[in-house]
Amino acid sequence: MAYYRSFYFDYKSLADISYRLEIYDNKLGSNSSVYSNKEGKLGSTGAVIKFGSDGGNLYAPLKASTLEIPYLVFDTLSKTYINQLKTNREERDIYVHLYQENLGGTATPTTRPIFTGFLLMDLSDDPDESFPYQIKLKAVDGLASLKYFDFIHPTSDQNVTGVYEKNQTWLPDPTASFGLVDAQATFIQWIRRILFYSGYSTTSKGAAGGSDARIITAVNWFNQQMPNTNGDPLELTKTTAKPFYTVDGEEGETKYKAITAYDALKSICLTWGMRCFVWRNHWYFIQINRFDEDESGNNLNPVNIKNFKYAISYLSTASSIATNDALDQTVGRYKITIDNLIQNSQVKKLAGGQYGLLPALKKVVVDFANVSNINYFTEFPLLDPSPPTGTTPQILRRYSSLGIFEIGASDDPAP
Repeated sequence: MAYYRSFYFDYKSLADISYRLEIYDNKLGSNSSVYSNKEGKLGSTGAVIKFGSDGGNLYAPLKASTLEIPYLVFDTLSKTYINQLKTNREERDIYVHLYQENLGGTATPTTRPIFTGFLLMDLSDDPDESFPYQIKLKAVDGLASLKYFDFIHPTSDQNVTGVYEKNQTWLPDPTASFGLVDAQATFIQWIRRILFYSGYSTTSKGAAGGSDARIITAVNWFNQQMPNTNGDPLELTKTTAKPFYTVDGEEGETKYKAITAYDALKSICLTWGMRCFVWRNHWYFIQINRFDEDESGNNLNPVNIKNFKYAISYLSTASSIATNDALDQTVGRYKITIDNLIQNSQVKKLAGGQYGLLPALKKVVVDFANVSNINYFTEFPLLDPSPPTGTTPQILRRYSSLGIFEIGASDDPAP
């Protein structure tokens, strides 16, 4: 079945940035006219993107993201649609796309979504309240969902044991129904094969035109066996399928226990020192040591980290479809003006902080050195109220009288 837009939501952030959120449904069926292109409402917080981490580990190779949606139930139509989601939908039947774009009515977005993913079906309970009330929905980018799939050939059926015949895996076997695979494959091919299980977003699932998922890599490890240092090391390096399986099975038979697609991707990232995350429907694989590249160019054409772009298909062996000199391909460096004025085009000052003020000193106790029981402490040096300007260093001292001290005073500190 095809995906159709059921609801769309237009809203603005506190910085006056316009957003469009869209829900695409794969099972509208006879209800396609009832729930087609309806304008919905969100709670006061708007949709929120959050990135996860690998517990307390400093290096988290996989950074999965989620989108929290405060769906507002304000009439019978919005309520019955939530009931449809709960009773008649499965995971990956519903995709959501969030755009940073100012649109009106049923207009179609033209930019890449800043977040895209499928809706989880563990919906919250309906509150026993009158309209309006809020239901929290959550969408994921698909990275974390790799944990639920064993890394086997996509034409093979998953099972609960995680143990498979050789001809069901990526290990070369002439009896496999999908044919004999190569003994070695590039790391780009392995990443493509793993991402098959992510449920990555495509235009057929509602993403705006030209927004099919892509892989972007930025890696800088070469060895002397590579033909040049201009290509992508992930495409110039091959490995076998053996690291993804361990021999298992009963006595007299040889089977293979597969690791999950999540662990397979994590192991590749650890091997190369990469971090994976999804942004604007691009699956980024960036080697951590590449973040310290010197920036050049200008705001319109920055030059920082060379990267390669690939189409995603587990059957593909194609080379990169584009090479770029900057990672910030859609939104890059920018200037933020912060002030106290109410201007729609400016970033707003964060309010709510408090500044502590101390009262003026009325009595001060100091320790000082004296010789022969004579007090030589006369006054405090004060900083000049007008600090120096310009780039030339200056040393300024300004003194004022603290009080009158008697010569031959006792050892007691001066008041």
